[in-house]
Amino acid sequence: MLDKSTYAEKIDLIDKISSGDMHISLGYAEADKGYDYLSPSTSLDSDNILNGTKTLVLNGSNAKKLIISCMKDNEFNLIILDSDTDGGIN
Repeated sequence: MLDKSTYAEKIDLIDKISSGDMHISLGYAEADKGYDYLSPSTSLDSDNILNGTKTLVLNGSNAKKLIISCMKDNEFNLIILDSDTDGGIN
């Protein structure tokens, strides 16, 4: 989102988070990775389909947005998505 959003969209998101109007959560832990957070098994493919499972999503039930760690093209990425996206949190 940060790479593909406008300056106004970035400011709007930051304002909502800092004011407490929007809760976000971080999904980073994976069962097969232990504490190796910089090389997650979760991947984002060329069609921007996210594949993987997170074992810990802090404050996930209250979040409007999720920050998810993943790999794309062999590089570490953090992506932001709506918590109600198909395949979202359970």
